Amino acid sequence: MPENQAAVLRKINDLGLEPRPMPSPKPHEVLLAMKSVGICGSDVHYWVEGRIGDFVLNAPMVVGHESAGLVVEVGSDVKHLKAGDRVTIEPGVPCKKCHYCKTGRYNLCLDVEFMATPPYDGAIANYITHDSHFCYKLEDHVTYEEAAMCEPLSVGIHACARANIQIGHRVLIMGAGPIGLVNLFAAKAAGATKVTLVDLKEDRLKVAKQLGADGVILATANIQEELEKQDLGPIDVTIECSGAQAAIKTAIRATRSGGVVVLVGVGSKEVTVPLVDAAVREVDIRGVFRYANSYPKALALITSGKIDVKPLITHRYSLNEVVKAFETSRDMTDGAIKLFTRSVGAWRYPQPLGSGAIKDTGKMMNTLLGKLIYIEKKYGENKALAKKAEGRELDEFGHLRLELAGQIHQIREQLSERNELLANADNNATTARMSSSIRGAMKKANEQMGELKKIYEQDKQKGKTIKPEVELELQRKEEIIRLAEDHLKECQRLERRGKGGSFIEKKDDPLVTELPQLDDEAFNDLRSRDAMIDSKLDQVSEGVQILKEMANDMGKEILLQEDIINAVDKEVELANAELDQINSRLKKTLEGIRKGNRFVFDFILLIILLAIGGYLYNQFG
Repeated sequence: MPENQAAVLRKINDLGLEPRPMPSPKPHEVLLAMKSVGICGSDVHYWVEGRIGDFVLNAPMVVGHESAGLVVEVGSDVKHLKAGDRVTIEPGVPCKKCHYCKTGRYNLCLDVEFMATPPYDGAIANYITHDSHFCYKLEDHVTYEEAAMCEPLSVGIHACARANIQIGHRVLIMGAGPIGLVNLFAAKAAGATKVTLVDLKEDRLKVAKQLGADGVILATANIQEELEKQDLGPIDVTIECSGAQAAIKTAIRATRSGGVVVLVGVGSKEVTVPLVDAAVREVDIRGVFRYANSYPKALALITSGKIDVKPLITHRYSLNEVVKAFETSRDMTDGAIKLFTRSVGAWRYPQPLGSGAIKDTGKMMNTLLGKLIYIEKKYGENKALAKKAEGRELDEFGHLRLELAGQIHQIREQLSERNELLANADNNATTARMSSSIRGAMKKANEQMGELKKIYEQDKQKGKTIKPEVELELQRKEEIIRLAEDHLKECQRLERRGKGGSFIEKKDDPLVTELPQLDDEAFNDLRSRDAMIDSKLDQVSEGVQILKEMANDMGKEILLQEDIINAVDKEVELANAELDQINSRLKKTLEGIRKGNRFVFDFILLIILLAIGGYLYNQFG
């Protein structure tokens, strides 16, 4: 039976992996192999605070609710899904019977079972079960990460629906975090012509501007003056995403008379707001609690390409790195926006194993790979370089690199999925469509690669007449191009493995070549990192040499001990021989003693017989 590890929040600041029983689907449920789960601010809040409002962590709980996975088994009543379907998962399952459920507002259901909300378990695990009616099938070109982003995007869609945003509306969004950004996407999709974001952090505002915000304002400024100065008002709708009291006050005051304020962020249980000001100007204040009927819309927008959520995905972690992922999400360092954990390793698919020897070799290689990854992570990080890269704005080369990285990531994920199906002899129209989609994506990636090289050559020509320090940046770009070429070659190799509608295993040809991710700033100075790793490997080599010498010394000691034991054995043999001789002498002596004793006995017996004979002669003679 497959292993089922889960990320369990036991209590405040106590998060770790635990084995969980393998779940079995009920008639209306499906068993899902989790592929990608995003970390939400609410997950982090439970980890740090142990509660959100009335929802209190009183028992261990599996975290995570922004999820997508693969159907591996269906319940007896499930007809619209089958094993092998890729799905995005709406985390809240209502009772389907109450007034709110019957009137379409099932997010208000008092008996809703919502993932990673006490007491219900979440999705950061290898396997979970879920109500099939809240699992939505994906098109072949939609990645698991994009599918998991349906959850936060649904929050934005529901908020915009509550605000009744229409074409031509001007929208103000308080907070440029992940939820603020998905509200930006949703407001634009709903027809808003000008969308402005406010935040305390300039780096977040830069990201918002890159993602399509028409205006950005630092929260320390006079918001209403800036709106007027930048011609961004009057504001028809304000979407408040921070939960801060000051932000709510600003939201009310900045909204035009007759406008709408939507409260998405959750902060203190009670806040002081200019309620009279809102009342006399007929500013409607509307609450938002999760979402209802928004998932199909979110998936449709992502599938059609109307909304591109990929730029929000900045970090990826394995299931074993879940604590590190939560720490990064809490601190929002390293340019973090949306972080994902993968329960199943990215860009991998099951390896056909023929014999016990291959299995043992695989285990050995996995152990070696784990050690090498540990060395790379422990000794290969260049903190100063990462800090420098963090403050650097992306140029044309950088933007194209990120686009190419996203394209390659999508290709490899599709290849993994397709080859997994082929390895299981599941050759059908789905794999054919996936192959066609992969080839189209690879063509686009090759075109992007050509553009990347072209920009590099142009920069290289300019670099000849610029300051010498530009040379370091050119070296970095050259390394990026080489890595991108390696990724594309790997994609081409994996694509060829599935040609002809079957999965082809080649001898001495690894199934997957692990490569650094193109969108990871940590490889900006690969040569420096390699040198550092080599240095540590040299230290390991020296340690091995010391162990060899110790082993030789131990071998010599063992030989010496063996000689001593042999000498003792010889002494024992001599002692045994002497004992044998002594035993022989004792035996002869005892035999002699026995013979003497027998003579004495015979003599006494003769005397007795003679005495008896004399007595009889005297009596009867």
